[in-house]
Amino acid sequence: MKKLMFTFAMVAMAFTTVQAQKQLGGEHNFEVAFNPFGGNPINASTLKYRNFLDDDAAIRVSIGINNSIDSYLMAPENTLTSVTDLGSPVTLTHPDLVLKNQSQSLDFGIGYEKHFRGTDNLSPYIAFVAGYSASTINLEREHFSAVNILDAENPDVWFDETDVSQWGKWNYTNTVKSSEINLNLMLGADYYFSDAIYVGFEAGLRMARNLGVTSTIATDDATAFNMYFDGGT
Repeated sequence: MKKLMFTFAMVAMAFTTVQAQKQLGGEHNFEVAFNPFGGNPINASTLKYRNFLDDDAAIRVSIGINNSIDSYLMAPENTLTSVTDLGSPVTLTHPDLVLKNQSQSLDFGIGYEKHFRGTDNLSPYIAFVAGYSASTINLEREHFSAVNILDAENPDVWFDETDVSQWGKWNYTNTVKSSEINLNLMLGADYYFSDAIYVGFEAGLRMARNLGVTSTIATDDATAFNMYFDGGT
């Protein structure tokens, strides 16, 4: 499946290895993301390297790695209730039950830049970049319910244990993985403030093909999982 999307690249601050107002050829530049209005102005999760073959041509390699974890308290300890066989509610004794959401992504790109004359300080360019992206989202949910079958001698019947004192905490995870390859047409410009510092901006058009999506569900207690989601027989 192909899709078109606009991408807006980072504003970058880089430190060059030559004493020149603009690139002359032979420079090796390393860039990190720079956002003066964010909580973390310099973000090294995305790195870009450029090697200028001449004053108007460069090859570029970029890599971005992101990892985030969010945790939410779904049920504070001893706040869940259940109903006994007699129909009266009973408060369960359990620890905090948490929902965790972890996401990871990897972006890799390699391409070629063609720079134009511009001005003494400004270097506009066009770039062609081929890339690969992969992402993983992992959702972990904790539950508190029956972890034993009521009739252990008849394992084909998933009747759960009604004695809440025999219940326990368990969890299940849903891991979703996806990846894509992409081609990018980028337009950008670098502005040199001094011999060693410049900032840049770029935007572009992306064509991507999804390589597939997989979803894997796992649990640390298969019996509790089956009783909670299937029940019955």
